[in-house]
Amino acid sequence: TTTTTATTTAAAPSPPHLATMDGDSNSPFNPYARSPRPYRAAQGLALGLCGLRNLGNTCYMNAALQCLNACFHLTLYFLRNDYTAHLNESNPCGHGGRVARSYAHVVLSMWRPSRPASFSPSAFKRTVSICSEQFRGYGQKDSQEFLGFLMDALHEDLNVTVAARTAAPLPPLRPVRRTSRNASLSGLYGTTTTTT
Repeated sequence: TTTTTATTTAAAPSPPHLATMDGDSNSPFNPYARSPRPYRAAQGLALGLCGLRNLGNTCYMNAALQCLNACFHLTLYFLRNDYTAHLNESNPCGHGGRVARSYAHVVLSMWRPSRPASFSPSAFKRTVSICSEQFRGYGQKDSQEFLGFLMDALHEDLNVTVAARTAAPLPPLRPVRRTSRNASLSGLYGTTTTTT
């Protein structure tokens, strides 16, 4: 007797809407799944996999952007537009929300299903050049320094200030009587030195 086995191939699932890419157990974007299945866009590229074109010698910037793009929860935060609830345009240490908005544009461009194989982050580069003298121009820079700048800029642009907490007033300072020149440190150890 001869046994034949029929093999069926399931059709590839269509790309999910960006709003459904959460950490639930049915989602292929669950960071805790044992074997995530990347959805494919129309061109056959996995969502989120997108090249960044160099603008002169901006590979340092592209490397940092690709690293942050691979941070699932951060990327999801921007894809869902959750960041808009945290924009702090009045933070004097921030950049008026410009860096956060521009970074969100990069993330959305890299994750949209109809994107090209590579994307030019020229608008993001212009924003960075306005916000930081160090990264003006198109010469080679240090990727770690750029990543540090970008993380700090995102932090400050998205830093939600909480109303100042009222704390109990500090007790008044007691005057310290020095008995000798060497006695200033001896009080730390519970001993006193007196000079006679």
